[in-house]
Amino acid sequence: MLARVLTAAVGIPLLTYAALADSLWPVRVLALALGAAGVYEFLRAEKALAKWWAWLPLAAFAPLVLAVTPPPLFILIFFLSWMGHRLIPDLRDSDFRNVALFLAPAFWILVPIWLLAALRAYDMPSGEHLSRLSTGSALLLILLCLWASDIAAMLVGRSLGKHRMDPEISPNKTWEGAAANLVAALLVGVFVAPAFGMTWWAGLSIGAIVGIFGQSGDYAESYWKRSVGIKDSGSILPGHGGILDRFDSLLFSVPPAALLLNYV
Repeated sequence: MLARVLTAAVGIPLLTYAALADSLWPVRVLALALGAAGVYEFLRAEKALAKWWAWLPLAAFAPLVLAVTPPPLFILIFFLSWMGHRLIPDLRDSDFRNVALFLAPAFWILVPIWLLAALRAYDMPSGEHLSRLSTGSALLLILLCLWASDIAAMLVGRSLGKHRMDPEISPNKTWEGAAANLVAALLVGVFVAPAFGMTWWAGLSIGAIVGIFGQSGDYAESYWKRSVGIKDSGSILPGHGGILDRFDSLLFSVPPAALLLNYV
């Protein structure tokens, strides 16, 4: 528990700084680090580190993050990834698993992290897309909803949780904890959003996205770990496991949140 607390004591200020800094470089560097570490953990668990073609999505991801290009161009990652698949002879007749190894890091890990950086870029005071919603940080609001929902789920799940969601996939998750997770995300979204210059309905929407998609990401990552026979995706974050263990909820929450804030 001490290691978990110490890691959070370092990580939370770093994430907060990246979300609020006047420069985009902190979030760019953070996105590159998270993307590279996440892809490494995924390929290591799948025993595919030696497959050079599986790293190509990361090559497409890096320049896009550095440029923080508009979210619609995420299709470029898909295009480069898919064209690579079609052009590499070894992949033309490969099984579904090899194709999944090639595309999964792009869509599960890299696109959400890239959208995280792009969301911060459009959340700057000079940005056009989010200026009508926020003068603060939409990214920070997403993080606050995630942190609050995680804490609520842990406290309620441990003290009141009696009904297991799926013992075979995630034995510690309960329906009581899941309900607390959603309620906490909604409350933080509604009450914190006005402080960032956002409407309460925008905060409610972000809270709902975090409470629903965040838990879906947590469950999906647990299912994936069971399928490859590992307990944690890594050990880079003491007390938390790996990057995919800690940011699984964020990876599922950022795409729909970015869609909401940029186009709704």
